[in-house]
Amino acid sequence: MNGNDIMKAMTGINEEYLTGSEITVTKNSKHSKGVFKLAVGIAAAAVFVIPVGAYAYNTFIHKDSVEHYIENAEVLESRDLAANMTAADNDGEIRFTVETVLNDGKQIYAVVTAEKISDSAEKYSKRYTTGGLNYFVTAVYADNGEFITNNTSTNQYFDGTEKQTEDRRALIIDLDGVDTSRGIKLLFHKMRGNNLYGEGKPTGQRDNNSVPILSDCDIEIPAEKNIACTELKNADGESVFLSEYELYSRPAVWGNTIEYKADLIKSNGERIPLENVRENCYMETYSYLIFDRIIDTDIKGVEINGVEYLR
Repeated sequence: MNGNDIMKAMTGINEEYLTGSEITVTKNSKHSKGVFKLAVGIAAAAVFVIPVGAYAYNTFIHKDSVEHYIENAEVLESRDLAANMTAADNDGEIRFTVETVLNDGKQIYAVVTAEKISDSAEKYSKRYTTGGLNYFVTAVYADNGEFITNNTSTNQYFDGTEKQTEDRRALIIDLDGVDTSRGIKLLFHKMRGNNLYGEGKPTGQRDNNSVPILSDCDIEIPAEKNIACTELKNADGESVFLSEYELYSRPAVWGNTIEYKADLIKSNGERIPLENVRENCYMETYSYLIFDRIIDTDIKGVEINGVEYLR
């Protein structure tokens, strides 16, 4: 058993089962691999349970899923941003893993993997792609289940590396008006015909169209801000916000279409085209670019369609 195995096994053990435990972690920033030193005394004859949904160790369960959307995923591992929160649906057909949860205070960006764990899950397979499962995700407050949004999915893309037994996708939750101090829970819904919220467990909540929400399982995700976000302003005082994974504006700043031209402005004035974009979204009230990697935000500002936004 290596260090990662031990960390996975020890995640969430109740302190009453431990005597004199010590865990120290050092990281090699170049290779993003953890080196663990454990000195753990376990009480004699103690029986412990490893809980599902733990948020502790720093190696992704499905790193390929994360790299599908964030190419330099090892950066997140080196900063302990691997969530590895797992839950199976009530029928034991699909297991969902929240791989990582990034929060810059503007939008939550998460990567989720779904896996078939039963042959009966075949009925949820997408028929016209090389991989994927038919399910969707809503978000509610963790304290009382109050509905937040049913629009958490980004555009999935397929590059030929998909597995028939897996589904990997990125999720976005816009945080405008959301009280993150109440906690956030993701509800997973397997798609069954035309029944939007499946046949899962009633949550007691309704969406914005008064449709009752049922879920097959849920995972409460970390809701605290964990990624720095910088406000940049133009000459008229209008703002955009730049973090390591997105450029966000509210209201939208690049017109009434999704067309844009954006450059990063370095401290010496050099302009670097912002090309590493995974998703470009324009809404009437806000817009954003999601990057395909964690980027260096040590810059002077950005230029969008000829307009500079500076620190």
